[in-house]
Amino acid sequence: MKRFYPLAVVRLIAVLAAAVPIALAGCDKREYKLNLKPQGNKIRRTLTVRRIAADKDEKEKTEELQAEEIAAIERDYADKSTIGANHILHIAGTFDGDMPDDIGNTGLYYVLTTPMGTTRAYVERFRGNDDPVGHIERMFAAADRMTELMVIWLKAEFGDEKQFAQLARFLSTEFRHDVKNLAMYTWLASVQGASSESGEAFPADMVALALRIGLYLKDRQYATQDDLPTFAHFIFTDEESDRAQVQAGQLIAIAKGKAGITDPKFLQRLETFLSDRETMRRSAENVLRATPEYEQLMAQWENRPNDEKDNDKPDPWEIVEEMGRQLIHIEFDNPLLDDRLELTLQDVAEPAQTNGEWDRKSKTVSWSATLTDRPDKPNDVRAAIGQFSPVTGYEANTAKLPVLCYAIWEQPDVRFQIKHFGEVVLQDNDLWTYCLWYKSLTPARAKEWDALIDGLKPGEESLAKLEAFRFSDEASGEDAPTTYAETAISLITSAFAEKEADD
Repeated sequence: MKRFYPLAVVRLIAVLAAAVPIALAGCDKREYKLNLKPQGNKIRRTLTVRRIAADKDEKEKTEELQAEEIAAIERDYADKSTIGANHILHIAGTFDGDMPDDIGNTGLYYVLTTPMGTTRAYVERFRGNDDPVGHIERMFAAADRMTELMVIWLKAEFGDEKQFAQLARFLSTEFRHDVKNLAMYTWLASVQGASSESGEAFPADMVALALRIGLYLKDRQYATQDDLPTFAHFIFTDEESDRAQVQAGQLIAIAKGKAGITDPKFLQRLETFLSDRETMRRSAENVLRATPEYEQLMAQWENRPNDEKDNDKPDPWEIVEEMGRQLIHIEFDNPLLDDRLELTLQDVAEPAQTNGEWDRKSKTVSWSATLTDRPDKPNDVRAAIGQFSPVTGYEANTAKLPVLCYAIWEQPDVRFQIKHFGEVVLQDNDLWTYCLWYKSLTPARAKEWDALIDGLKPGEESLAKLEAFRFSDEASGEDAPTTYAETAISLITSAFAEKEADD
């Protein structure tokens, strides 16, 4: 999963907020093939990993995995991996319960065994961001800080103007709110799974996002349809001076129309300042160098060993650029660039619940998905602005939710059920529900329930005993609450009622 900042969208949003860099990653992806095979209460896990890169002619080729990556894959396995033909890594292990974190994942294999039958469940999530609240909070924090810095910057230049407080109020309230809404649009587009099947530069979902943003700006009176030629010039021109003039004109229009600035002298000063990119750059850098974020960045740089120090001091614009990345986060699925997962769960009964593809002939469930990048330790800039998870210390580097794979399947104890009920009464979802209920019983209640079932034989008399059952620690009588056994009793008796209805 690669971050992607479409040029048109970036420049459109840059008119309102800040310059956001375009980031396109090169082709260095992984192909994971994962096979799972239940073995009683344990599960056999076999993984192959292939690293794919593009040569100078953009043809795919297989390359060696790095030693650090191999070590991370092997960490939770008892045996070491082997490297086969074409540098493909092979590793296998048997696990009870928790799945190993070999791909960037967490999961489990769980078995619920009862006298009536067994339920097995496999669930695992891969990569992605499992903390959407944290992501949104950091995104909004970036919006708050960027607008705050904008006010501080403009105050340093125009704080003496009578109407500056009016401009600052607009930036701190309505403008800040609109920036957050635009950021939410980009986040939602990523979470909903914008995709580019062939790797084209501007997939349809990205075009839709740009148009949605354009309508938002129109409705909030940041722009009109008459401004379209101006925006088009801003998007397509490569002349910095032309772009500065367009940006200055648009911002002046916003200052007048949205902030209500009417003082001709103030507007002229704004236009002169915003049209001079070099003056703006020096002014902004002075403000950025005085921020706590830059002070921390400098402290990190100064504490590095001399052989790890760059000759140049940290660039203050890195702070703004990183905040921009946190604020405007656009992603799309790209099969040419993304890691790929092919997962099969074999030798299982037909699942009662799964989000995979069931193949009756081979008795397998399969999944196929693209994966986001692994979480990274934050670099100095991200650490300086606090843009990483306070829980894990890692940056999730994606807005997308993790890929989730699950399957739940049952195996009724046919002999036991026929012995006591004359037929199989619990299977599929009913058996799964029963197993969950049975495992919730205290040891004393489980003993009472087992004694009841063991004493039942096919026939109406047994059903009557079942319907009359109550645990010994429960109240009895007409006003007594429903028995805790009602769930299991209802599952069993409903099976007979359905059979009678069919007959």
